[in-house]
Amino acid sequence: MNKQYFRYLAHSYRYLIAFFFAVYFSLSILYAMPSDAYFRTYEMCRIAGVLSVCACFVLPILLFTFVHKRSSADVYHALPISRKEHRITILLFCFAVIFGYFLLTCLFGYLFYGIGRVRILSVLAMLGYMAFAILTLLAVNSALYLLGNNILDGLVILAAYSLFILPCLIAEGVITERMIAGTNTFFSGSVAYLLSPFVILLHNFFNLTSYQSGIQYGFRILYLVVAAVYLVLGWFGLKQEFDKRRSERAEAISDHPLAYPTVINMYAIILLLVIGSSVVRQFSYDAILAYLAVLVCYTAGTFLYRRKIEIDIRRTGIFFLEAIITLALMWACWKTKGFGMAYRYSLNQGYVLTYEYSAAVEEDDLGKHFEKEQNVYVHFTLYFSTDELDRNAELIRLLEQKRHEAIESFYRKYEDYSVTLRVYNREKHSDSVINDYQYHPEVLFTEEELNYISQYTDVIVQDYGNYEVWEGNEVSLEDYLDWRNNKH
Repeated sequence: MNKQYFRYLAHSYRYLIAFFFAVYFSLSILYAMPSDAYFRTYEMCRIAGVLSVCACFVLPILLFTFVHKRSSADVYHALPISRKEHRITILLFCFAVIFGYFLLTCLFGYLFYGIGRVRILSVLAMLGYMAFAILTLLAVNSALYLLGNNILDGLVILAAYSLFILPCLIAEGVITERMIAGTNTFFSGSVAYLLSPFVILLHNFFNLTSYQSGIQYGFRILYLVVAAVYLVLGWFGLKQEFDKRRSERAEAISDHPLAYPTVINMYAIILLLVIGSSVVRQFSYDAILAYLAVLVCYTAGTFLYRRKIEIDIRRTGIFFLEAIITLALMWACWKTKGFGMAYRYSLNQGYVLTYEYSAAVEEDDLGKHFEKEQNVYVHFTLYFSTDELDRNAELIRLLEQKRHEAIESFYRKYEDYSVTLRVYNREKHSDSVINDYQYHPEVLFTEEELNYISQYTDVIVQDYGNYEVWEGNEVSLEDYLDWRNNKH
């Protein structure tokens, strides 16, 4: 680090630093709403952590913008300090400002609200983790910003990489719902979260500040390891893009392989995967229009980064190759039942296994899909302790047989029946569910099977057209069958 340059930065940005700190500190206090002093300490630290992450995007843009301007690139690169010193000094200055904000805010919260209530070890854990998070984000964001050769491109590339998790999450939800029978939970994020360093860092930070002492259940070591990899990659990328940067790159076309070429293709692939899943599930001519729309956007993106309108045969060929590969991948996924994931569920996870069944059926046969105007609704809910599944093996076998039939019908033809079979596990003393699957079976429970199930739980029959006959609009299965037999 070069001390003189550090003091120069501190002097040049003194008013901005003071303004940022005033905003930072004020927001941390104002939005820490809980009246309890213990909770208020953690809330202040949480808000300060979010603001620190935001600052990790802003400061690198301000401090490294000179490399994107012809009027300043030559001047700053001619300073009597090495490129290495220049880079390290800027990063340490950014770190000192951001972590300084966080440190002062956390200490204020602890001294005024947390003494005697919050363990000092918890505060030290927050400070240590946030120091690591700030260093990681500064390295990654700076490297991404420097992939561009001008301010606009740098901002676009940084935003494109940072926000890539959003289309990935949406695509993950859409594709799994279309390709994996029973899956209907959007934004599971099991894999997509790993693509965003700021998301996984905030995830662990929120769990570290979850009003409890020490690291909580939600803190993931995997996220910590992945973040460490991002730190190494970001540091290496920043070193390459800054230390070896040529001044004449300023305001030139951003043709770095990881800049627009990669950004355009990775967004195109995500869109093509979504379209491919739709085509494989149920083909329609709208898919052709969707492919053409993506091609237009792909071509427009190429025009944008090249700054000229020119048809590139090679890149157009790459697009069609990507379309073919993604369609083939979705076809293989469909034919292999989601690469086998349709059957990769667990019955004994959590504390309680639950089956919920609801169906609109014929009045004269509760095992048939309704086709007439007169119909009734059948529903039941079954709970099993995951420690005692063997005691109900026969009943669970029947329920799982319906699940398997529903999976097979899902891949056999596209039809959404007015039937829902939901299967999920629930954690003990928690409203959160895991392994949440929702099916629309083609084969319903027969009346004989419903009678068998009624020995274990209430099977309810509803008919919204028989208020005078059925008090409360619903009756048990036994009462309904008696009423129907007497009616006939």
